Amino acid sequence: VMRLALIAAGGLLLFLPFYFGFGPLILLFPLAVLIWPYQSTRERVIALLFIGLLGAAPWMLRMGDRLTEAGTGVTQALHALSLDPSDAHAFRVVKRTVSEEPRDWHAQAALGMAYKRRGDVSRAVKMLTLAAEASEGAAAGSVQNNLGNAFFAAGRAGDAQKAYQAAQQANLSAVQPHFNLHRLYRRMARKQQAAEALGAATQLDAEAVARWNQDDDL
Repeated sequence: VMRLALIAAGGLLLFLPFYFGFGPLILLFPLAVLIWPYQSTRERVIALLFIGLLGAAPWMLRMGDRLTEAGTGVTQALHALSLDPSDAHAFRVVKRTVSEEPRDWHAQAALGMAYKRRGDVSRAVKMLTLAAEASEGAAAGSVQNNLGNAFFAAGRAGDAQKAYQAAQQANLSAVQPHFNLHRLYRRMARKQQAAEALGAATQLDAEAVARWNQDDDL
């Protein structure tokens, strides 16, 4: 009866990763310790092999994912490109997505930010402008803020100001557009407006403003 119960439990454990991830498999180790005295040598070897196989399953699945290129879809590419704009494969996947889906603002925004981090500001402005036109709500605010940064980097202060103000209107709780306006006004020597923008940003998130100010000074 115990052996049948162990076989049934083992079968159920095989399906745990598909529903709950691999965290619950940690329970196998104390379970193995508890049933160890009741097992024969052969059963102990099988139990150890079974636990080892399940422990290696995440790496095996990851390897299979890599070999079959199942993890190179658009979602993975968007994430990879946000982490590393020099990722050539992710860049190609996102660029192809933009050409095939001209209304995919998420892909456009990711590509625009990658262009900016690569130093290609003109293409960054183009992509982020398209993304800003297609996005809505708080997402549009985030895109507009990044568009403002691209304009700022291109030396287009007036366009940067309009983008930051559009970001403020799209997401009233976002602190980044206020702080970026403060930086822009300070660069333009508009001290009063810079102070007002900094005050508005500080009211929303004083801790973030202090951190950004420190980084900006550096």
